Amino acid sequence: MIAFKSLIPQVIAETVVGRPYDGTEMSNQSQSNIDRIESWRKNMTPEQRLSFINYAVQYCIDANKVKAKWFLQCVNSKTNRGRDKLYVWIQHWLAGFLTKLNA
Repeated sequence: MIAFKSLIPQVIAETVVGRPYDGTEMSNQSQSNIDRIESWRKNMTPEQRLSFINYAVQYCIDANKVKAKWFLQCVNSKTNRGRDKLYVWIQHWLAGFLTKLNA
């Protein structure tokens, strides 16, 4: 079961890092901040992309180990809502990862 619970975050992280950043996880972001993060995302090296994907997957593995409520709600959802929440979390982590990387 852990393999399944790490596969979903990996697929989502790969998707998030490969699609344009739109800031939907934070409703109060300025357009200039969204544009800055998107610029950083576009300029990520393959190594940086892999580093982020590994970070997101490990974060989810750790959340599963401690049975973090937010993670269990995502993966145990009977609807697409859980998957959609995980997309939001991982997109949020990408914004933080890129901000820290470019600080």
